[in-house]
Amino acid sequence: MYRMPQRGWTRLALAFSCSLPMLCQAKPLSAAEQAFVGEYKQSSVDTLAQLLLTDDHTFCYSFMGGARDRLLAGHWQAVPGQASRIRLTEQRASQPLFPVLLSATPGEAGKVQFDFHGYSLSEANRPGFAIGTDENLPGALRPLFVEDKSSWSESYLTPALAKAQARYFYLGQLELTPSGQPGLLKVSQYPLKPGQQLRVGFDAAQAEALLDAEAELKRDTLYIQGGRFGHRQPAKAELVAQARESCIQPILANKPAPDSEPDSGTAGQMLKPLRQFTLPASALQGAVWFPEQAE
Repeated sequence: MYRMPQRGWTRLALAFSCSLPMLCQAKPLSAAEQAFVGEYKQSSVDTLAQLLLTDDHTFCYSFMGGARDRLLAGHWQAVPGQASRIRLTEQRASQPLFPVLLSATPGEAGKVQFDFHGYSLSEANRPGFAIGTDENLPGALRPLFVEDKSSWSESYLTPALAKAQARYFYLGQLELTPSGQPGLLKVSQYPLKPGQQLRVGFDAAQAEALLDAEAELKRDTLYIQGGRFGHRQPAKAELVAQARESCIQPILANKPAPDSEPDSGTAGQMLKPLRQFTLPASALQGAVWFPEQAE
């Protein structure tokens, strides 16, 4: 349903051919900027975070541990007038918060079935779902699962729904305020293509705020937003090439798919949301779609 980052940049780049102009035509570094270039690590018993700052003003950040790995890339720039500070700015292509794929499983003619991917949706905050017979937007979404659900099945399958019941469908999750309270219900509208199963998941990376942070170098130790990250080490050429090939280039070159309607007969193709809108938190109401606990 979604791509997991490669652990520790495990693919080794045997050769590096620069295909991105922004990487090949980098502005030369000042002496103060050069002092930042290198590898930084932060580790505990069961986690490892790595940050690589390259000499072309790009970076790769890898985190392994906990429920989900992370792999980020972006650019770094010196903070004007402050030789010991830089700003890290993540770059990420905009992708659907709820990926919806056409399944290879054939459906009944004139009907559609939704197959919800429980593992990825467990990372959503109170996900909701609704169907509609026309273009009028719904005033409410029903929760997919009970609020205190703690165990998850791989798959939650709805009964087959007739085309007349669902020309459009809606997926949303509650956004949280800075204080952790329920905010607005962020909803995406999708067109319905009857005749197949639709596989629905959740992309937790898209729900996270983009990294935009200041870092300071003190005696070869990097501090990010005031917190100690790690000691600077020179990065080996192998590691730099490896990170460029498997982290920096793929992420910085990743662009959203062009506007086009998916072919209803192509398995594995992702549906594109028609629009996004918000509803008040109270709009998440009614009986849950899947009330049972997974075994």
